[in-house]
Amino acid sequence: MNEQTLKLLEKALLASPDDWETRAHLMDQYLALDRADRAAELLKAAPSIPDTEEDALRKARVELETSVADAQITLENILKRNKGCAQAYLLLAKLFPL
Repeated sequence: MNEQTLKLLEKALLASPDDWETRAHLMDQYLALDRADRAAELLKAAPSIPDTEEDALRKARVELETSVADAQITLENILKRNKGCAQAYLLLAKLFPL
């Protein structure tokens, strides 16, 4: 995604700060661009986070880059709800490198 598109999505988010889909898409894009700091800012500014496994995993991916302790808590909460969540185990494994 180019910088112009990111700016347009940021503008759209300013106009509709409750638009989780736009916020989530931006966070994903910033993570892909190794800009976890901006993804974390967007996460912190979210009025609310939908209570879905997908969004909890997204939150954990941001936290994994910015706050390992928070990531561990988020991932443990996901696994309390769904002990078979392979993506949560994969992210949790990244907390404990060999």
